[in-house]
Amino acid sequence: MMRILIITSCTGEKTVTHDRALTLDDFTRGGEHLAKRERELAKLKTAAAELYTGQQHVRLMRGIESILAGDNGNGGAPKVELWVLSAGYGLVPGDRKLAPYECTFQGMKAKQLREWADKLDVPIDFRSVVSGDYDLALILLGDAYLKACSIDDSIQFGGPTLFFCGNSVAKRLPRLKNVRVVTLSHSEASRFSCGLVGLKGELAYRLLSCFSVRKLDLAEVSDPAVDLLAALEKSNC
Repeated sequence: MMRILIITSCTGEKTVTHDRALTLDDFTRGGEHLAKRERELAKLKTAAAELYTGQQHVRLMRGIESILAGDNGNGGAPKVELWVLSAGYGLVPGDRKLAPYECTFQGMKAKQLREWADKLDVPIDFRSVVSGDYDLALILLGDAYLKACSIDDSIQFGGPTLFFCGNSVAKRLPRLKNVRVVTLSHSEASRFSCGLVGLKGELAYRLLSCFSVRKLDLAEVSDPAVDLLAALEKSNC
């Protein structure tokens, strides 16, 4: 059975909001205070996979639903392991229930981002998750969220891994075994008729949909000689 690992970011838009939603201050106060605040919002807790309504997440979830509905030619639906990098909770599995919150790595000063990401164990948890055994991983993180992961050449990826990211981010990423970087810009957003903010989710949707109807295989996705964006554009999956 194919195993697909996906790491995506939280979004500001959520299915559940509250005027007393958790903030960065609540998270930094930690322990007893955070537990108390979460009890106040207990009835509103929602699985991470269902919490976010930003365009990247919505499009990604459409892709996950598509591939789970098929068998990919391997005798059963693939196993999809979804993780969300939350600026409040850290790296969490898709079924983890979270209280409503408003917190982002975007806009944080470099020192604050590094200290907070380390406090949340983001680099440690990211390394642990991507070191597992999988057939394909999709990393759908923006600049600030990739910085939170503290990616360097010591990271070992357990299988073929795709990074969708901007040109400036791609230039900073080290050359890593099993990793293919697909760079994106406004021209790709126009090409796929999708706003830049949702583009990673759109490409993930198309890729997973192509897997579900067997119009792409793992060898093509991993091969840098294959123009993956052209394949996704022309596939009509």
